[in-house]
Amino acid sequence: MAEFTETTRHITHNQHGTPVLAETHTNIIPLGIAHEMGTSESDLLEQYGISRAQLHAALSYFYENREAIRAYQAETERLLDEHAVDGNKRLDELRKRRQQTDE
Repeated sequence: MAEFTETTRHITHNQHGTPVLAETHTNIIPLGIAHEMGTSESDLLEQYGISRAQLHAALSYFYENREAIRAYQAETERLLDEHAVDGNKRLDELRKRRQQTDE
């Protein structure tokens, strides 16, 4: 599991370990990614309904923990892929059973 730095006044972690703004529980990862992709600070402030102090705390945390966030994202994607494969296998099994009972 990724190791993030300590929480701050504005940043905490939710029950899943995801870094969020303490006051709003806004996940800072998509906020940071949007900023990396060129979304302006004024657009982020409007879209997320947060204060400039919260935005700066979120972005500071995001960039200070970029390596851990990338590892967290990779692990999340791996788990999602794993569950999707398991789910697809289960769905295929159910379809086969249904075909057998329909015959």
